[in-house]
Amino acid sequence: MRTSIFGNVILMALAAGACSEPEQDLGTVAQEATASTQGIGVPAYFGETDNNSYVLLRNENVEGDTSLVTFAIVNAGCDYTGLHKPPPNQNSCVIAGGPGSSTSTELSNRIRELHEGHVGVFGYVYMGPVPVENSGPPYRSTNDVLQDIERWRTYPQVDGIFFDRAHRPSTAGLPKQQYLQEYVSPRFGYAQFFGASVPGRSMFNWGDTPSHMESYVNCIVTRGAGWNYFVLHETAESTFLGRTAPAWIANFNPYHFSSMIHGAHQSMLSSVVAKSRELNTGNIYITDRTLEPNPWETLPSFNLWSAQLQAVNQYPVNYPNGSNSDVTTGSCPASSPNE
Repeated sequence: MRTSIFGNVILMALAAGACSEPEQDLGTVAQEATASTQGIGVPAYFGETDNNSYVLLRNENVEGDTSLVTFAIVNAGCDYTGLHKPPPNQNSCVIAGGPGSSTSTELSNRIRELHEGHVGVFGYVYMGPVPVENSGPPYRSTNDVLQDIERWRTYPQVDGIFFDRAHRPSTAGLPKQQYLQEYVSPRFGYAQFFGASVPGRSMFNWGDTPSHMESYVNCIVTRGAGWNYFVLHETAESTFLGRTAPAWIANFNPYHFSSMIHGAHQSMLSSVVAKSRELNTGNIYITDRTLEPNPWETLPSFNLWSAQLQAVNQYPVNYPNGSNSDVTTGSCPASSPNE
């Protein structure tokens, strides 16, 4: 029987150091990371009645001999206010994602089912520009973000928080992201279904890897003796295949990083998986659904989903631009709730 990726990550997290630890000798870092398999991290923005998608996620881990689905990001549709746009868009939430204005019994049941399948669950929180159509400031207030986090605490055994549209134009957002990670860590418990006592985890969605992101990873990757995640690629297949790994990525374990690819073709699946490993992303999700209206609202076609499971379940997996151990360098600013 193969070892669960989820279990491996927990063990690595407990052994990992924090940003404040002494700088390590870069010469001692392994030039290539290896793992038993690759993981699948699913943006599960499914409707509560999409029983098929939830069952497939859970059953893949229950019926298989390894936990391929590492985590799922759940989304109740609106933020904690539940506010909707005025006509003619009254069916759309002002903040299109979050825990909802009240705790959903149906979603609570879905989370329990995912845990039965040993799938980690992250609650969706939006922290980007307001209104959401903007590309820059003003960003959503820290108070509103914290209210969403607190609402997710009313759901059973949520393992951590997924922060969408995290600040990325510069390093100015780092103190706030550190603050949010520190807020999440003691308020959630990761992988409780394993009987583990591991701090709650944060996942920040950037969707790209500009050079200044090295500072964010350095300071958040294992902050507070925890283990945190970063979505480095959320893009179309054609764009993804043209990306290259930044030099700094080689200092980190690939399981911190995730790629989410939409508009994919089954004929290109092996190329996409190979590229994800070249980019040092230990978690991947590939769908043939397109950007509009929403590529994450249900699982990909059954054929692509089945092929994806087979593609990642090939071992050992090599990450030529990664390391088995995290190497953090430099100093970190003081945490702050302010942008």
